[in-house]
Amino acid sequence: AMLRDHVALAAELAGWVAADPRFELVAPHPVSLVCVRVVGPDELTDRLIEQANATGTVLFTRTVLKGRTALRFSIGARATERRHVEAAWQLLQRLVGEISPMR
Repeated sequence: AMLRDHVALAAELAGWVAADPRFELVAPHPVSLVCVRVVGPDELTDRLIEQANATGTVLFTRTVLKGRTALRFSIGARATERRHVEAAWQLLQRLVGEISPMR
């Protein structure tokens, strides 16, 4: 049940990402891992990961897919609920507004 819930949360998150023109999905998300990047130079995604992690409230990892930097948003902790995913997404949206020229 937890895995099904996390996969559903990942699908919901992917929908939020797809609806925000400042972000793009960079890989299919059939499980509870969603890889996203900031539209623009890789440095924007790198800065977003760094600033988000610096808050101490989230921990995102970086990967490279098709030669482009991506943020790995993994939904897998036992206690993770929709409110946690939503709060992390809102954090990314706020921070990208501070670093991206596409406001």
